[in-house]
Amino acid sequence: MRYKKGDGVVESGTRYAITKLANVLFTRELQSRLDAENVPITCISLHPGLVNTDGPMNALRTINTGLLAYIFNLFLAAFGLTPLQGAYTTLFAATSPKIKAEPAKYKGSYLNPFNRLAEVSVYAKDPKLAEDLWACSEEVAEICLKEAEPRP
Repeated sequence: MRYKKGDGVVESGTRYAITKLANVLFTRELQSRLDAENVPITCISLHPGLVNTDGPMNALRTINTGLLAYIFNLFLAAFGLTPLQGAYTTLFAATSPKIKAEPAKYKGSYLNPFNRLAEVSVYAKDPKLAEDLWACSEEVAEICLKEAEPRP
């Protein structure tokens, strides 16, 4: 995938979309590997929703401090989830007995706010893309671990 470097709205949105895709791909690949080893763990990726915290506003301020930021702030205040509501889907994924009772339903799944299963994009279903991301992640982790080793 290619994207234009920069700090504009489009560039920031593209980076967000790519990282969200990577999260879903990595989760699905991890689930696949755990299943191949018969490890009884359920991996879930999720979107907590638009949560009314400083995070979204700080991100917006880095790219626009004018009218767009003001309008987004109003939108966030009116329609954003509270932090407690934003935590709900994560807490559901981590603790719900429904996950344990129906693991096949949730393995490698993607949840939207309030524990709704969501369909992922065709890119997020691409096993080759998931394998490539996994391989890249292993390479980067290996480099980071070597660089972090204490030197005599």
